[in-house]
Amino acid sequence: MSFLTILVLSGTLALGCFIVGNLPLSFSFSKTRIAQLSTLGIGLLLGAGLGVIIPEGVEAIFKASSEKDEPSRTVAFTLIGGFMLMLLVEQVLLPSTSSNDADYALLPNGSSTEASRSSSNLHVRSDSNGAPITQSVPSNGAYRRAKSITFGLVIHSLADGLALGASAFSSSAKGHAHAHRAVLLSRDAADSDIMDQLQTSSLTLVVFFALFIHKMPTALALSTSLLPLIPPRRIRLHILVFSLATPLGAVLSFILLGFSDIGGSSIGKLITAGVASQASKSGLWAGIALAFSGGTFLYVATVLQPVGGESGSGGHAHAHPGEEASLLGPKARVALIVLGMVLPITITTLIGHGHG
Repeated sequence: MSFLTILVLSGTLALGCFIVGNLPLSFSFSKTRIAQLSTLGIGLLLGAGLGVIIPEGVEAIFKASSEKDEPSRTVAFTLIGGFMLMLLVEQVLLPSTSSNDADYALLPNGSSTEASRSSSNLHVRSDSNGAPITQSVPSNGAYRRAKSITFGLVIHSLADGLALGASAFSSSAKGHAHAHRAVLLSRDAADSDIMDQLQTSSLTLVVFFALFIHKMPTALALSTSLLPLIPPRRIRLHILVFSLATPLGAVLSFILLGFSDIGGSSIGKLITAGVASQASKSGLWAGIALAFSGGTFLYVATVLQPVGGESGSGGHAHAHPGEEASLLGPKARVALIVLGMVLPITITTLIGHGHG
């Protein structure tokens, strides 16, 4: 998969997030619809992480490792590293962005803290049930809260982009390896290689699909969270920054993995020590990146958006799990999560996920 492809997918993701994020400025959305989409996104993240990204990463690491290596240890370190990165970002870098800042602005009686501080110059909106949503003239505190919410989401989105960039790099690395071996292959082996390339391409598409579905309700939640805090013009700027974060992370990770693949850095030489061929080094880096991004997916799906729907969990402008549970009910919530978990592996099976 080429660099142009990752640019196209990243651009599509950015455009989709920006358009969806701007919809609450013109239209009203029910909390139930947002909760349904957000819950489906949790299942997609789990399905993509456990069923596609992590298995592909593990397979790539084992294939690239020699008999003297211990690939299971590499897998363990990279998975834990991805999970730990998100934990540190959440608890250390973003301590001031509490879950209270991420509450939806779609409050039944327009009782936002910032909105209630001023009774003059109010801009009145209404939700899908006709309940008013008030927006006050923004104060310095409102601007700070808006920046805090957006900053937290941007950091998470950059980490999300790693998965897309890593999957695209994995496809690219395998594609180069296949091209290098093409002259040595029999017809049957060549057909098998084509199926393998389809597999790696489907991996990128599944990751893109999971991120797309995950980002849409997040963009809606961010926009509605900012409505009581800042003017629409500034909301669009925040949405634009958020929309560009994941594509930027994807492009940067693709480029950085390409540089590390060259083996010029001391860390790169240390990690790929004992790996004979350039194709194996490419596979090892791709596997490490995929397993690492799989760890970040698991953190977002299980900690930021708990499957159990407990209230009081931290989340940066994601739909609140406790609120989702009350809006959807346990059976509907479980059904949406299961559906989301099954979709990624189903898509890869239909596209050609198999070794022939």
